[in-house]
Amino acid sequence: MPITRHEGRALSTDKHHSFSLRQQAIDRQRGPAMSKIVPNSTPTPNFYYDELEWLLTSDEWKVLSYAVRRILGFEKGRDSTSATISLSTFEAGVSIADQETGELILLAHGCGLSRPKISAALGVLVKFRIMRRGRSTKNGRVWKLETDDTKIDFDGL
Repeated sequence: MPITRHEGRALSTDKHHSFSLRQQAIDRQRGPAMSKIVPNSTPTPNFYYDELEWLLTSDEWKVLSYAVRRILGFEKGRDSTSATISLSTFEAGVSIADQETGELILLAHGCGLSRPKISAALGVLVKFRIMRRGRSTKNGRVWKLETDDTKIDFDGL
């Protein structure tokens, strides 16, 4: 299978093959009848679209969107405002080992940005208090979404 490089990561150029393997792993976990689009959705506050999207660069928006997915997604819901996310997860995504073959299956791509761009975007999101850095753990850093819109530095943005 041909391999290409993207942002320093090796990726298969056979998208159908990699999608097929990913789908097989997902189907084994949740069953094939469940939709891939709905109800598998991440509740994203309208505030991000209405008040922030137009103020952020595309890199900052990608990183914020990825953080929202990791923090509010996966059926965590409204009670979750923080999650541990490593830079490698922002960069390369999330993989699991297939229970039958042991092969790593990519479940979700990262932001599609290089690590320096991710770090720069996170720096801006923290600087303007859209996100907060938490403690560092062996699995990455805890990232928190600001839940009080009055604390976001709109004047600086």
